[in-house]
Amino acid sequence: MGRMDEIEEGEVINIKIIAKNTKGEGIGRIGESFIFVKNCDKIGKEYRVRIIKKYRTYAIAEPEDKESLMLEKEKENFKNENLQIK
Repeated sequence: MGRMDEIEEGEVINIKIIAKNTKGEGIGRIGESFIFVKNCDKIGKEYRVRIIKKYRTYAIAEPEDKESLMLEKEKENFKNENLQIK
């Protein structure tokens, strides 16, 4: 996969998050195009996502497995809370 022409809405892909935007969304790339991923903001992590809206130069996606993502965020919050207590 290299271009937006090769991606379809509803398609599930794996994407590595390379940055975060001001809305807290993860940003990944496919070729020269950007994929903005809701609720996936860990830079360097790869996520399995579903394309929900495609535009000419970018697309919007959301995590395919929202349940495990929520558990991951809860574990991260718990870990952060424990670090702050010490």
